[in-house]
Amino acid sequence: MLQRCNACSRGFDLTPEFWHRQPKAKSGLSGTCKGCANERARRWHEQNRERALESARAYSARTRFPGSRGPEYEANREHILEYHRRHYQQNANALRQKQREYAAANIEKVAEGKRLAHIANREADNARCRAWASANAEALREKHREYRLANREQVAERKRLAHLAHLEADNARARAWAADNPERVRARSSAYYQRNAEALKRKAREYAAANREKVAERNRLGHLARRQHDNATSRAWKAANPERVRAAVARYRARRHNAPGRITGKDVQAQYETQRGTCFYAREAWHNAGSTWITIFRFCVADRMSHPTLSSPVLSATVPRALSFPGISGLQRAQFKKAQFFGIEVR
Repeated sequence: MLQRCNACSRGFDLTPEFWHRQPKAKSGLSGTCKGCANERARRWHEQNRERALESARAYSARTRFPGSRGPEYEANREHILEYHRRHYQQNANALRQKQREYAAANIEKVAEGKRLAHIANREADNARCRAWASANAEALREKHREYRLANREQVAERKRLAHLAHLEADNARARAWAADNPERVRARSSAYYQRNAEALKRKAREYAAANREKVAERNRLGHLARRQHDNATSRAWKAANPERVRAAVARYRARRHNAPGRITGKDVQAQYETQRGTCFYAREAWHNAGSTWITIFRFCVADRMSHPTLSSPVLSATVPRALSFPGISGLQRAQFKKAQFFGIEVR
C-alpha cells in the first residue's frame, strides 16, 4: 500500500522504513516522509540552535541517570538504538573526523574520561581484551614485531627505564624463573656463547689483562669456596685426558728450565727416526736406556760448539739416567746439565 507525502507528493510504501511513527494518525505513521521530515528538522535546528541544544539537554536530564536509564529511554530503547546505529552508518566518516578533532583539542579531558571509564568497567574491558588477543594472537605478534623493528631505540629506552623503576622485582622474578628452568637457562647461555664465542673470549682476555690482581683474587676466593668440587672435577678430567695431562706437565717443566720454544708430535717422530731410535748422548736404544720418549727431559738442545750442524731438538734419556752412561765424557756431562729444554705443543 502506497501513501503520498503531503510535502513532496512522492509515494512510498506505508511502512516505518519511509515514515516516522505518529500514534494519533489513523495509519499510525506520519503524513510527511522521512526525507522531508528530516530536512525540515535540520532547517529548524539551524534556525533555532540554542533552543535545540536546550531541548536536547533537558531530554538527556530526563532520560539518563547515573548507572541506569530513565523511563522514557526504556520505553523507546529499541527505537533510539536503531536511530543511533543508522545515523552512525550514514555519517561514519564525518563522525570519526569530528571525534579526532575533539580528541586532539581535548587530550587531557579525553584521557581522564577513558581512565574513569576503564576503572568503572575494568573486568569487562580486561575480559574483552583477552578474548580479542586470543583470537588475533598471530596478527598481534606480527604487529608487535613490526613496531619493535621500527622503534628499536624507543623500545630499548622504555624497557631500561621500566627495569630501573622495578629493579628488585625484576631481579627476583628472573632468579625465580632461572631456578625453575635450569635446562632452558643452560641452553640459552650455550647458544649465546656459540654465537658470540670470539667476541666473548677477546673481551675476557682484555679484562683479565687490565685487571690481573682482581681476577687472581676472585679466582682464589672462588676456588676456596668450591674447593672440593673443583678438585673432584680436576681429578675426573685428568683421568679422562692422560695425554693432555702429560703434555701440560711437560710444558710446565719446560718453563721451569726456561725453554725457548715448542715442538709438535710430528717433530718428535721425525727426530726419533733421524736418531734411529737411540739416545742422542748414550747412543743406545731406548729400551736399553731404560727410558720412554714422552717425558720433557728427553728433548734438549745439544751444545752448538760440539754440534754446530744441529739445528733441532734431540732425543735423550732422562738426565739422571743419561749421566750414568759410561760413554759420556765430563764435558758432555756438563753440557747436558746446562742444556735448555723444549716444551711440547699439542695439536
